[in-house]
Amino acid sequence: ITLSQANLPNFDMAATTTTDGNHTHDYTDFYIGFTENAFTASANLVAADALVSQTKTTVASGDHDHDVTVNSGGSDTAIDTTPASLITNIFIYLGL
Repeated sequence: ITLSQANLPNFDMAATTTTDGNHTHDYTDFYIGFTENAFTASANLVAADALVSQTKTTVASGDHDHDVTVNSGGSDTAIDTTPASLITNIFIYLGL
C-alpha cells in the first residue's frame, strides 16, 4: 500500500511560539546586481552577470510571539486495499 497526501484527513495544525523578548530575525536576500551602462545616452541600468546575496537582519519589534498554522493538505481519499491477486488452496480428502 502506498499512501499519498490525499489519503490524509484534512486538518490544521496550529502552534504558538513562546515570547522570547525583543529579538530580530536574519534572512538572506538574493537579487541580480545592477550596474550603470555608460555607453547609452540615457544611462540605463543593466543587469550584472552575477547573483548577489546579502544577509540582512529585521528590526527588533519588542516582546512578541509567532502563530503558525499548517494545513495537512489531505482530502480523506480512501486507501485501496484490494489485493492484486488471490490465491486459494483446495484439499480433497480421499480417505484411506
